[in-house]
Amino acid sequence: MTTKRKSGEKGENLLNKYDIIVLKILNESKEDIGVLELGRRLSMGHLGINRHISRLIEQGLITKTQMGKNKTLVLKTTDNGRIVLKIFKI
Repeated sequence: MTTKRKSGEKGENLLNKYDIIVLKILNESKEDIGVLELGRRLSMGHLGINRHISRLIEQGLITKTQMGKNKTLVLKTTDNGRIVLKIFKI
């Protein structure tokens, strides 16, 4: 059965396939990855990748911290993010 949504309403999916891909890339990466590098790897624009990053930070699956002299933002998976990847067997 389908539900008709009102204008502007969102579905209740907590994660989509790009969120899982972001988690996988961050978890498997040996080097530090920032927002721009992640966007390049996924061929996504700044606005698109920021939506996924914001959602994952909000859910506590990744963290964003400043590193180095130029205070580059580095993304890392949290313990909860690694648990989600195990659930999806990725």
